Amino acid sequence: MLEKIGLALLPSFLRPLIAKQEAKPDKLYPTSCLDGLRGIAALFVFFFHILFAYRSQPYLEYGYGVEPGFHYIWQLPFVRLFTAGHAMVSIFFVVGGYVSSLKPLKLMHSHSWEALQQNLASSFFRRGIRLYLPPIVATFITMLAIHLGLWEFSSYYARQHDYVFYHDYHQEPRPTFGEQLNHWWHQTWDMTNVFGIFPPDHHGYQIPIYNQYDPHLWTVAYEMRGSLIVAVVLLLFSRCHVPLRLLFVFCTTLFCGYRDRWEVVLFLSGTFLAEVDLLLQARRSSDRSGNGSEPLLATHHDPAISPHWTSAPSRSWSRIHRILSHLWFGQKSWIILFIVGCYFASAPNLNIGHTPGYVWLDSIPFANYYYDRKRFLQGSGCTLIVWAVSNSPILQKPFTSKFALYMGKISYSFYIVHGPMNHMVGYYVTGRIWDVVGKESTAQFCTGLFLGSVVLAVCVFWTADLFWRLVDCNAVKASKMVEELCFVKDGEKA
Repeated sequence: MLEKIGLALLPSFLRPLIAKQEAKPDKLYPTSCLDGLRGIAALFVFFFHILFAYRSQPYLEYGYGVEPGFHYIWQLPFVRLFTAGHAMVSIFFVVGGYVSSLKPLKLMHSHSWEALQQNLASSFFRRGIRLYLPPIVATFITMLAIHLGLWEFSSYYARQHDYVFYHDYHQEPRPTFGEQLNHWWHQTWDMTNVFGIFPPDHHGYQIPIYNQYDPHLWTVAYEMRGSLIVAVVLLLFSRCHVPLRLLFVFCTTLFCGYRDRWEVVLFLSGTFLAEVDLLLQARRSSDRSGNGSEPLLATHHDPAISPHWTSAPSRSWSRIHRILSHLWFGQKSWIILFIVGCYFASAPNLNIGHTPGYVWLDSIPFANYYYDRKRFLQGSGCTLIVWAVSNSPILQKPFTSKFALYMGKISYSFYIVHGPMNHMVGYYVTGRIWDVVGKESTAQFCTGLFLGSVVLAVCVFWTADLFWRLVDCNAVKASKMVEELCFVKDGEKA
């Protein structure tokens, strides 16, 4: 019994080694490369939040050469991506829109209207449970840990500005458990606000609501809002001709950008790219001489929902085919597009208009509609990255590696747990190491930060793996159970 419990507590990637079993090879799906991309993005968010807490924060926000003294290697384009946490959130949103739209769009192309209605109803009905149940459980556990004093070990370091530059809402326990529970409940309730009625900052700009038990969960409401709008757009334009649907989705995306709903722009960009990629697949199918190898999205094609219009081209398809013939991308073109996307995504968070190499990009007229100007360039870059990765077998290789696919599986859990673990473990361990080795010199500072971050990373990976298996996977099962209870079955009275 104890042996089984011990095995269950081990991270999933270690269990086959301890149990002397062969690990099952990962099965690749059409969007596996995007899952891997999302997993690597979650890892880079983790890097960002580690560095953001300490004295390196100002250098993460600004670009290379924006001011005298700002000439650090991690501020350079491309290198900066490893700690570009804000840009990685854009990756989450574009991939979310792409993945959630792909199956419904395939059903539209095959005119499977009943299956389309069932798919939209099922996937988006379960979306709320899938998104919110893990954060609710995680913040409840965090609330208990705070009230039991488990955050007190790191409170000393979190409050010392020369140790932790920004403590990210490090919480103190409330006097009574009732007060703590009531505070957690109100924080959790605020997290469900998907309609954008957020408190204004000192500029009058509406900012996200930051859950004080994990401020990083501000993205959950944005994810939910983006998912709902994608569902409405897919349903609204489902019966349109393909060229018109592309036009309407594109115009809706522009409208959302004009209204400064940058996260919706990213979700709808994913929807737009998913449709374009389906057309590119059909283009490749009709012209095999264009490329010798095909990307995962093409090799895992589902014949049950293959677009019937590829074998019997309509007038609309003929027009699109002619357009795609002129816009055909080879492998080198996808790599160039990926590099351009990485450059855009490397845009600094602040003072873009004064950063060498980005001054001209910040002057793009459409960027003026974004209050948070970094969202335009970083979001545009991440959209290009997702599009390039989804079409290039060469670019897909690193994102379908064993590590990337594992990160893709635990990415949501990893994102959820890394913040509280940084508060409880990271601040304390890094501070204690600095007490021993010192932090006055650059070498001492980097040594303490590196060793503390290694200990934190081990704890985060372990916790994320457990949370994924015990909570995240069960949230998926729970959403399916609720669906089965609520939905009318075939032949059953409503």
